[in-house]
Amino acid sequence: DFVVEVGDSALSHRRLYAVATSRNTVIDLLACDVLNPRSILFHVTGIRDHVSFLPGAQTHGHLSALSRAVLTTHAGLTVRSPESLDGATLLQIHGELAGLSELLTSTYLR
Repeated sequence: DFVVEVGDSALSHRRLYAVATSRNTVIDLLACDVLNPRSILFHVTGIRDHVSFLPGAQTHGHLSALSRAVLTTHAGLTVRSPESLDGATLLQIHGELAGLSELLTSTYLR
């Protein structure tokens, strides 16, 4: 049984999905579930929320390059279904996240 720990309790894949484990149910849990603290979307949502508080996140009503990139990644992931997240798409998302890391580093940490 696939188990995800959330706080003091553990949510199992079996409790969340009344169907047999499949690729799509696992992708949904680990990539698309905004309430799962181990999912990609959960973390990208957190990044989106935090970036808005950084200095220069918005200047004269225009988003910074980092804010735009985070918003684009978040929107792209939010509208996807588990069926549409194939290996190539997951690699693309991985690249986008690496790009966000580089942009954050170059903007605020160098």
